[in-house]
Formats: sequence, C-alpha cells, structure tokens
Amino acid sequence: MSAQEPSGKTKNTTGFRFQDIEELLADPSPARRCAGVRRMAAEVERDPSSGDWHCVQSALRRVVNDTELQVRLALATALSGSVHLPRDVACALAGDIFQIAKMIIERSPALNDDDLIRMLGDGNGAVQIAIARRPALSPAVANAVVGTRNAAAVTVLAANTGAGLDEPLLLAILDGYGRYETVKTALVERFDLPDNVFARLMTVVPERLKAELMAKKAAAEPLFGSELETHSSAEECAVAAAKAERPNNMLTGPEVLRALCIGNIGLAEEAMAEISGVSVEKASLLIHDDGPFGLKAIYRKCGFAEELFAAFRVAIDLEQETRDSGQVLSPERFEQTVVERILTRYRDIEVADLDYVLSKLSRFEAA
Repeated sequence: MSAQEPSGKTKNTTGFRFQDIEELLADPSPARRCAGVRRMAAEVERDPSSGDWHCVQSALRRVVNDTELQVRLALATALSGSVHLPRDVACALAGDIFQIAKMIIERSPALNDDDLIRMLGDGNGAVQIAIARRPALSPAVANAVVGTRNAAAVTVLAANTGAGLDEPLLLAILDGYGRYETVKTALVERFDLPDNVFARLMTVVPERLKAELMAKKAAAEPLFGSELETHSSAEECAVAAAKAERPNNMLTGPEVLRALCIGNIGLAEEAMAEISGVSVEKASLLIHDDGPFGLKAIYRKCGFAEELFAAFRVAIDLEQETRDSGQVLSPERFEQTVVERILTRYRDIEVADLDYVLSKLSRFEAA
C-alpha cells in the first residue's frame, strides 16, 4: 500500500527508493555499488516514465564510468536485454573491455543498425562475431557482416536463424566463403534455403553434407502442390493429380514413399494395391504384417527399387507406432521423424543408397 501523509495524501515513495539507490551507488564498497546497480536496473524496467527517470539516466551514466570492473559488469548483466537502456549508455558499455562489451553487443536492443555497422567496420574480429550472433539482424547489418571478410563471423551469421538472409546474400556468402567447410555446414543447417541456393550448395558440399541437405529439403517440401489443399479430399486429389502425369495411371515408388513420409498411409495402401493388382484390404494386410515377409512381398510385386525398401519400412513402422500409442503428429513432424530415422538406418550402408533414397524424397529429383 502507498504511504499516507498526515493530510491523507499519497506520499511519493519513488523518490525515497531512488535515494536509497543513490546511497548504494555512492558507497565505497564495490559490492554495495553492485547492489545499487541491480536495484537501479529494477527501477529502469519498472517505470521509465516516472518523474525520477532523469535521475536514473544520470546515475546510469555515472555507473558506466565506475572504476571497478565488477560494477560495470553488473550494469551490463542487468540491462543488456533492456529496451529502456539509453543508447549512449549502451554504446559506452559496448566500447568497454570485451567481457562487458560482448553482452551488450550480442543482445542490447538499444544499439541501432548504424551502431552495429560502425562496430563491424572497426575490424575487431571478436566484435564482428558477437554482432553476427544477435538474435535478430536486419539485412543491412547481415550484409555488413558478410563484407567483413571474417569467415568465423560469417559462419555464425549463416547459422543464425534470426538473421535476415535473402537469396542474393546467401549466394554472396557462397561466392565469398564457399571454400570454408564451417560456412557450408552452417548453411546446410538452415531450413529456409531458396531453390537456387539449395542447388548451388549441392554442387559444393561433400557427400556427408549433401545427404543431410537432401534430407532437410525433403522434410521441408510438401507431398503435392498447395492447389490441392482446397479440395475436400486431399488423398483423392493427390492420387488423381499424380496419376494424370503417368501414362499407365500409376504412382511411382518415390511418390508412394513421399505419401508415407507425411503419414498418409491411406494413399500408400490404395496406390500399392492398384500397382500390385490386389484389393486394398489385402494390400493393407500385407503392408501391416507383423512378420518380415508381408511388406516385402507386396513391395516386390509393385516392382519398386530395392534401395527404397528400408525407407518404406521406417515410415510404415512409425505410422504403426503412432497409431498404437495414440500419439498425434503433424505431417511436418511425422516427416521430420521419418527422415531422421532414415538417416540412422542408412548410416551403416552404402552412401550411394542413402543418396538415392534422399534424392527420391526430394521433389527436385522425384521420379
């Protein structure tokens, strides 16, 4: 409750709180001054529009010049993520020793693009890396990071999903830093690669990264185009669209696999029944046979490539597991899990087989 004056009016307690803070900040003990900094940080976050805000700002500017490292460190720790930290104080802390500066450079929203671009131009490699690590980076700052010629900073940038990396900038990264394995690995980890960047990256990464890149692309791609999503029955529309492109009105093995990879077991059962010439009921029994022979039998009858069989097994087993457990997975999560299991299953077999499977999961190389 607010303190009451004898007259009944509410007493201004903010001033009294700040007087206590001022006493702490003026204390000879660094530990007491650190306590004052933490109290002051709480005031900054509580109400920057209060009448004492000018006093708080004045105190911040004094603390930023405190001779004790631990006091300035306490200030940076307490307010590095604050939207209320004055920009001049943030810039002063960013110019302090790196132990302090790093927190502000990596996190502070008080620094604007001009501040960050100026710091990048100063040529300090550690500062450039810290900027590349910020949780959000505008395209202008991202471009400036690429222009530093600092491969370590560009690697961090490429791995930063909060950075605004458009297609021209991603291609510029490949042009300027494509010889660095760290940069290529970081790009492979991204899920938002435009088609042109994906294609370029596939020509420069080693086989182990190529397989991972294909897996991510497969997980990110829908089975069929978005125009089919407006129809009442997605399965019927998908089957009809794919059949229309085949002279014999049959789906291919990779197309059936892609259906399985998003948990669309109904489409797979219908397609394999039609291809093998058996009823849907019999196809379903064979596909879900608990033994090792049922799926193998209908798979061979369909004439699908042997290299894809293990991937079919993984997808069908996962569908069975989720159904038995009552777990509900989104198509995206289901496909991601399938791809992860495929990568594990193929770890000990020929790389060529893995590449084949992953290429068939990608719409770019689907048969």
